[in-house]
Amino acid sequence: MDPKTKGRENKSGGFGKDNFKYNPKKDEFTCPNGEPVKFSYEYFDKYKGEQVMVYRGVECGRCQDKKLCTKSNHKPKLIKCYGNEANLREMAEKMESLWGQKVYRVRSKTGEHVFEYIKQNIGLREFLTRGLEGVRTEFSLACIAHNLKRIWNIKGQIKTGVANF
Repeated sequence: MDPKTKGRENKSGGFGKDNFKYNPKKDEFTCPNGEPVKFSYEYFDKYKGEQVMVYRGVECGRCQDKKLCTKSNHKPKLIKCYGNEANLREMAEKMESLWGQKVYRVRSKTGEHVFEYIKQNIGLREFLTRGLEGVRTEFSLACIAHNLKRIWNIKGQIKTGVANF
């Protein structure tokens, strides 16, 4: 299910984009009736500034649920994916699996709290410098501050004899 459309329903009561399952190996969608919706073409949307990939239904002409997918009587179902949407769908499906939830639990215990500390306690919610070099320097200073705090706390625990690694 697409994270951007998760929880949304098609206004007409039919099948929205989130009802179509994406298969990254074949680079195609599968409709709710099991029929393929294959990659057709791509173009650049100059208004949104993104690459758009268009997928077209193959067996829509014979489908009994065509009215639930598209308003057109003659044209097949079209699905437009903007930018990195296919990858977002794939990641959302991974995160819904048991394996993805396990990995995220481990990650949240090990790495996420560092960024939380930097944002919350150091107050680095946006960078004050411009350019990649300045941003890297600013972020490195925040990481050094975090590491110094860790060293200070660990050193204090060693002195008191309650080191807990």
